[in-house]
Amino acid sequence: MCVRNIITHLFTHPFKLENSGNSVILVVKGNGFVYKMIRMMGGTPLEVSEKKIFPDDSQSIIAARDRLKAGSTA
Repeated sequence: MCVRNIITHLFTHPFKLENSGNSVILVVKGNGFVYKMIRMMGGTPLEVSEKKIFPDDSQSIIAARDRLKAGSTA
């Protein structure tokens, strides 16, 4: 099994969420992304907008470093 350490840098911090009619646009700039990374990052704010997660929970979700605590994949 080949294991690689991948380090990416996000240049847009915090990333931006924009409303566009019935859609929400997530704006992120970076030097590389891992598979489904941005979709995972978008899932938590989406669930906040749907009132499934409280906005104040975001910091503890990030601090936990546990993907299962975050929102679904957008």
